[in-house]
Amino acid sequence: MAKKNAFLLIGPAIPSADGLQQTLTEQQGLLTTAGLITPDVTQGDLDRSAIEVLRTHKAEGLARASVEGSLARVVRRAEKRKAAVLLGHPSYAGADATQRSLLLDAMSGFRTHVVITAERGQPGLDDLIDAWAAQVKPTRLHVVTFEAGDGLDAVLERVVEHARVAHEADLEKRIGKLKKKRAALKEQLEELRSA
Repeated sequence: MAKKNAFLLIGPAIPSADGLQQTLTEQQGLLTTAGLITPDVTQGDLDRSAIEVLRTHKAEGLARASVEGSLARVVRRAEKRKAAVLLGHPSYAGADATQRSLLLDAMSGFRTHVVITAERGQPGLDDLIDAWAAQVKPTRLHVVTFEAGDGLDAVLERVVEHARVAHEADLEKRIGKLKKKRAALKEQLEELRSA
């Protein structure tokens, strides 16, 4: 079975990031135009998964056990969805190479697209892009920049456009495979009839 797409918003800047999951849920109509859906998780689930990935539980005043498995729970809920998923957390941008690998390995059941969202001209953006480019296929790394006054809706529209292009490419690929299979089946049928 083909893997579904997952679009992972990693920041470093996401407008209204504190209520990201709620906004994504409210924008389901826009997300559906690109075949996207959000996993059935809360902002708290995503916050705990970011703390787990970045191993910042002590700085947050939490015990390791309180965040252990948070990322796995988020991914399991995303896998239950029947469509491509959109999720993320701005803290993921701060992940080092090992933490990026952990995050991407957890998402191995998906074709993971990493979406870097940053304010135009943000310092360190090129370094962030290079770091993720070392671990993600070029066709699955997207950069969405925005102006200081842009809200999450404007950013989401650009993210949805990237998802729509990926969805169209997936459908074209499936159509191509079906055409090949249909041609092979026609050939088998003709052989059967001529025998």
